Amino acid sequence: MELLKTKFHSTEKILLPRIKRELAADYGSNTIDATPTAVRMMFTVSPYVDYDGLIHLTKVQIREKLGVCSNFIARTLESAKHANFIEEREGRLYSLVHTFENAKSSEFNFIQNYSRLVDGRFPNVGKWAMRLFMYILGSSVSGRQVVKLENLYRNNLHTVDNGLNYFPDARRVVDALVRLLHHDLIQVEFPVPNKSERTVLNKENAELHRILLEEYAGIRQGCTANKENGTRKKRTSSLQSKNHLLVLSISESVTSSKERVKASQTELNLMLEENNYSVDLLRESTVTSIIGIKNALYFGAGEIGLSIYRKSFSQFLSQKMPLIDYYDQQEYKVYNHFINYYVLTSVQSVLLQVAKNSVLESKSTTPNEFVTAYGTIKHKEVKGLLNFFNDRASRNHNVIMEKLLFDLNFKLHTLEETKLPWKKIFEKAAAIRFNFLVHENVQLPPRELRELTYELATNNLLHLEEKYREYVTQFINSKYPFYDVAKAAGFNHFSGDIPNDEPKKIQFYNWLEDRS
Repeated sequence: MELLKTKFHSTEKILLPRIKRELAADYGSNTIDATPTAVRMMFTVSPYVDYDGLIHLTKVQIREKLGVCSNFIARTLESAKHANFIEEREGRLYSLVHTFENAKSSEFNFIQNYSRLVDGRFPNVGKWAMRLFMYILGSSVSGRQVVKLENLYRNNLHTVDNGLNYFPDARRVVDALVRLLHHDLIQVEFPVPNKSERTVLNKENAELHRILLEEYAGIRQGCTANKENGTRKKRTSSLQSKNHLLVLSISESVTSSKERVKASQTELNLMLEENNYSVDLLRESTVTSIIGIKNALYFGAGEIGLSIYRKSFSQFLSQKMPLIDYYDQQEYKVYNHFINYYVLTSVQSVLLQVAKNSVLESKSTTPNEFVTAYGTIKHKEVKGLLNFFNDRASRNHNVIMEKLLFDLNFKLHTLEETKLPWKKIFEKAAAIRFNFLVHENVQLPPRELRELTYELATNNLLHLEEKYREYVTQFINSKYPFYDVAKAAGFNHFSGDIPNDEPKKIQFYNWLEDRS
């Protein structure tokens, strides 16, 4: 089978899955009931979350990344479900806390995929230290929070407008801060009393963390107010509390690098592994081009586009898996075969179902959505699929699509909201016929000309000039045995016109005028 030449799009845009900032803020303020491991898990799966929330990791893989036992991962998943972090459908896990918003316009709405957060090796710092870390992380885009010490624990000076109320005393706050500092997750700053200097606690002065924080917090050693550890917080006046400011920042070791998104490549590899193959065996350009198709379909038609991609690729693998190495020997041949013989035919089937439904409905009851084999689709998604088809379809696809729409008695005005991209299909097919009239000097009536180009398209010949010219000759001779004689005598379209010295006008029938 001859391979169609389809334009490759190498710059498809992509949106990244990121944790919603509200999750960090809500967990940090203790309004979400979930285990620290459940929160760690949601960050860990971030690079593997697809556009529809599907997490391309099995439960076993998640357990391995978190480094926990089987019983523990079961409890973690239950905690995540209870907190509405995830849901399970047909044995697959879907995230409910990731967003795909554009980074330039809405960065405050999500947390970046910092490597230390999502690589699965985030330290186990305990329940309350984890909440404090999330409080700092979710506070701002910069990950920097300025707060009074007394607003981090329950006391008479605590104000509700800013801070936390789940630490019982200053000592517990210090314990959590020290633990976070120990793992180089945060940096703490506070002013030196009666001086213009600041004390900065970070990985460089680990041995001083507890001493300096307890001194600043006014925690006395050796007293008996706290029977567990023999410590007591010095009494603090309301006026003094205004000066107990802490600047809490996420450590540079956390924010210095980001993890690459792996959802689409992981999904591709999972489908290949079902056929005893691996994504590592394909050219990088092949992988990129296939993922590019997925991105384009999603941006054009949302989850309907994802469904088309997944079903088309599964069908491609089931039928062409033995040939994938052969195809991949030539750059973009896998891409061309996949998009021409699977993706575009699937898109075409959806569009034809929409067209058929519009023909069956009266003008006054044109539906706002259409049921297809890939799900329910609305006008916006129809337009996206039309744009995808018009941008990538070969001449063969275009002529076949026009003929099938013509057979349905499809009229443009029945789908006014998407009229222009529908019209483009017809205009391209008309241009192909016009090419035959002018450049190939083929003079046939409109009906026969449409029949000829359709036969060429169904035989995948419109892109092969030498072969289609041979086919054109056979077609014309079968229809009009005396075509060459009539053409030599100057007859135009077998109308009996006598040649003259004036330039001949090409009889081009624009049937769109009758169908709009």
